[in-house]
Amino acid sequence: MSATLTPPPLPPSPPTPLFGGSTFVPPPLPPLPIPMPPAGPVAVLPYATPHTADVTMLARPPEGMWRDGDTLVTLRNVAFPLRCVKCNRDVAGDANRVPKRVLWHHPALYVLAIFPGILVYLLVAAFVRSSARGDPCLCDVHRRGRTTAIVTAWLLFLGGLSTIVGACFLYGEDAFRDTAVPANVGFAGGLVLVLGLAWGHMRGRLLVPTKIGPQYACYAGADDRFLNSLPEGARP
Repeated sequence: MSATLTPPPLPPSPPTPLFGGSTFVPPPLPPLPIPMPPAGPVAVLPYATPHTADVTMLARPPEGMWRDGDTLVTLRNVAFPLRCVKCNRDVAGDANRVPKRVLWHHPALYVLAIFPGILVYLLVAAFVRSSARGDPCLCDVHRRGRTTAIVTAWLLFLGGLSTIVGACFLYGEDAFRDTAVPANVGFAGGLVLVLGLAWGHMRGRLLVPTKIGPQYACYAGADDRFLNSLPEGARP
């Protein structure tokens, strides 16, 4: 069995001699200082300093909503606080929320319903309309009042529609064909139908959208007591 020979390590090379036979050995470098944090408060950068007076509209409340006069301005999709939007009373919980998806388009589009016609208006409005989501809260009193208004509106609408259908049957009878009874009954049914639609529109709606943009939505119909609990801001 043959042994493996390992060569011995080379000795360190001597320092390079200078002129005159002397050698120069460089001194060791001093240790680098460790940076310490400055004492006292840290200065805030100018661009990160919070503003309160000049740009109040940028200081949004936690709920994501504020007021601009009698207009309620919110984020496009926002969770409302647990307060009634009609009286500002505290509500019990999420059971008092009314989730809603509202639609809006510029009011000038209503001209299309007159010319060139209702069909063109519906097609254009379906493409250019904007939507927003929210869940405004109602107290028990206003929730019952809204339910009563919706039921009343449906009863008026169905009653008026049934009256119009009855007027058509009366016109088919020989005893009433040459009289004004079918026309009068149909006219009364039309008035009741329109009354039901108007009643449901006025009393059944919580908040009426007045403008919906890419990020924000503006509403009318919130009570002043609810609006006064929100900070004042500017409409986007």
